[in-house]
Amino acid sequence: MVDAHYTWWDCGKSYLCRIVDMLHMGYVDEVLFGREVVTEKPRIVKEWVAMAKAAGRSK
Repeated sequence: MVDAHYTWWDCGKSYLCRIVDMLHMGYVDEVLFGREVVTEKPRIVKEWVAMAKAAGRSK
């Protein structure tokens, strides 16, 4: 999750580029920027819960 406009866009452009590179190389599935942290996180957490439940059933 990437939040804080000043930190990433003004101070951390090289880090931001690395995160985008990791996304394109497949090291991460998804990167959330800004408001996406609030709007998309519930969806992602639901996916985590579903995966955990499925893993629990397979044991």
